[in-house]
Amino acid sequence: MATTYSTIVCRLAQPDIRRKRTIRLTVCICLFVALFLAWYYVAADYSNEAMAGTYMSRMDSTKSVLFLSRDGTFQQQVYRAGKVEHTQGTWRRVGEGGVVFSKNFLKISGKEAGQADEVYGHVEKKFGLFFSINLTEEQSGPVFQKQLIY
Repeated sequence: MATTYSTIVCRLAQPDIRRKRTIRLTVCICLFVALFLAWYYVAADYSNEAMAGTYMSRMDSTKSVLFLSRDGTFQQQVYRAGKVEHTQGTWRRVGEGGVVFSKNFLKISGKEAGQADEVYGHVEKKFGLFFSINLTEEQSGPVFQKQLIY
């Protein structure tokens, strides 16, 4: 059986094709791992710096805007029945997913103050990226969603 020039060239080119596929696969795996680590770095961050921002809640005819500062202070505006109420106070993180607001926090329908007139909430992240603060254990209670643009 005679071996032609084109057969020899094809056999020599096969290792080069395999090497390119291996390199592509290695690059894809490294890129995937890097993207996963970057996502995890953001998703696992529940610090004051990450939580700071503008949050909004709407229930019935009440709208509440909450501004959380990195230094642990907040400002709140509640719009109901054509009137606007303003307050400011402090907030702090508690445990893994808790947040506590000082007694200055304005009452929103469905949420009562806890011990020492502080308001307790639970911090959640959707997809590890989008913050929300739930002030009750039920889903029907007041929930503040972090606004990307306000």
